[in-house]
Amino acid sequence: MQSVKIPSEICVKLDKINRNFLQGHIDTKKATHLINWDTVCLLKKWGGLGIKFMKGMNQSLLAKIGWRIVQDDKGIWCKLLKSKYLHSKTIVDQETGSRIVCSSTWKGITFGAKLIN
Repeated sequence: MQSVKIPSEICVKLDKINRNFLQGHIDTKKATHLINWDTVCLLKKWGGLGIKFMKGMNQSLLAKIGWRIVQDDKGIWCKLLKSKYLHSKTIVDQETGSRIVCSSTWKGITFGAKLIN
């Protein structure tokens, strides 16, 4: 989740697994859901349990990597990605995400970079 964009279908399935576990749903026995899942996912201070939706969590973790690139991290991974994909641009430029031939890691980082703006 921290280095590639997880497909939406997988995120939905992961959310379903979390929801079924928390609400006591078993394959052989269906449980009545006493509270809406959107309410469960609210922050604790707003009456929820603070459980995160997988798609949003994935995007925020990828945005963290993008933020480290913007802040000019000194790691070799940052230098490598900047020299390969950015050239003289920044990660928040719209053109950086439009490369057709790029790694799945870079596609994920540009997906997360939408939150940086």
